[in-house]
Amino acid sequence: MVSPAQAIAPTLFKDAGYDAGDLTYVARIARIPNLLLVHPSLPVRSVSDLIRLARQHPGALNYASSGGGASAQLAMELLKQQAGINIVLITYKGTGAAIIDQIAGRVEVAFTAAVGVVPYVNDGKLRAIAVSTLERFPIVPNVPTLDESGVKGFEGSSWQGVAGPARISGDIVKRVSADLAAILQAADVREKILGLGGVVAVSSPSEFDAFFKAEAVKWSGVARKAGLLQN
Repeated sequence: MVSPAQAIAPTLFKDAGYDAGDLTYVARIARIPNLLLVHPSLPVRSVSDLIRLARQHPGALNYASSGGGASAQLAMELLKQQAGINIVLITYKGTGAAIIDQIAGRVEVAFTAAVGVVPYVNDGKLRAIAVSTLERFPIVPNVPTLDESGVKGFEGSSWQGVAGPARISGDIVKRVSADLAAILQAADVREKILGLGGVVAVSSPSEFDAFFKAEAVKWSGVARKAGLLQN
């Protein structure tokens, strides 16, 4: 299983131990939305409110992330770059600790995988102002996308796919890809993935190969502009 972390690691770290050419790309399985969250005490009910507040007080707002080029951190850095705002990273050892501190109001903003925080949004402990995908997330259908909220073309979600070592037989790749595509059409499988926080996104081997490499270019560019690269 591969994700944006595997796509960007060879450019983010000096010695990731592999590069994109060491893998054969079989199929993307799902995209995983992040929710853009604010603490309810913040006078922010929309993305435009957040951008306005951040521009009025540059560097005053903090955002929580596990750092290390994680999807949620890169999504926030992309938002900062596209919106021209300065929100300061507070690094946590894990998502759980970051969520606890955001609920307590010690950090104001975060992108977090939707499935882990929907209960806190429903309870009013956190406020979701946008979802990172270009389409709305069925579990929280009333939360708009960043694109709908004025940050045009924003796509800052995670994803999962299947890859193998280089030089796998093309016949094997085609067979596994076809089997996965068939499995992912099953209603119970799609419902299970949705319950785990993902939306099925099937692709062919060639489509996933192009997507994986495009994601590496996109996120390494974001990381470079944010000063995160070690290379």
